[in-house]
Amino acid sequence: YLELDLRVPENCIKSLTLEKGNFDEVYQFAADIGGMGFILANESECMYNNMLIDCNMAKYAAELGAKRFF
Repeated sequence: YLELDLRVPENCIKSLTLEKGNFDEVYQFAADIGGMGFILANESECMYNNMLIDCNMAKYAAELGAKRFF
């Protein structure tokens, strides 16, 4: 279990790194989310953070050799 801020590229790399070999598949479910009150009050920030997480994870999963990214 790792608790990382995936908006930070180094943390994405850390989350995708194994001691031996690479991940074959990456299931990216991380998100910046809260209750509806939080989301409605912070729509732009949530969208920005989630896009950053998705883009970082897709980029580094590909660079580190993951064959599939979901």
